[in-house]
Amino acid sequence: EKERHLYNAISYIALNPVKAGLVSDPGQWRWSSYRAISGFTPPPVFLDISYTLSLFSDDIETARQAYIHFIAERLANQEERITLQALFQGVENKHERNRAIRRARYKHGYTACEIAACLRLNRSTVNRAMRK
Repeated sequence: EKERHLYNAISYIALNPVKAGLVSDPGQWRWSSYRAISGFTPPPVFLDISYTLSLFSDDIETARQAYIHFIAERLANQEERITLQALFQGVENKHERNRAIRRARYKHGYTACEIAACLRLNRSTVNRAMRK
């Protein structure tokens, strides 16, 4: 479970500029650690990339390739993910809305904050709907 959260955090950091629409590829964001971890640029002195790379392999080149592949897979999955607006289109009542909330969270990986913002609901309302 902790390892899954760690890998999610690694992909979040690399893909957040893409998700925000600032760039189309994580390598385009010049302030991202993605470029250094991938070996495209040397890491700044304050950035230790060794731990992240060690999660993918003991061999640095193999680790870099595995990291690039991992992020590319996550990017492809993100691009295939249905939009929140599409998930809630046609929802006519609270029961359908709650079902769509659970689908958005558990099938498509949206956070409670993202769902709440889309629906203009309080996050606690979304969290309650996810538990039902």
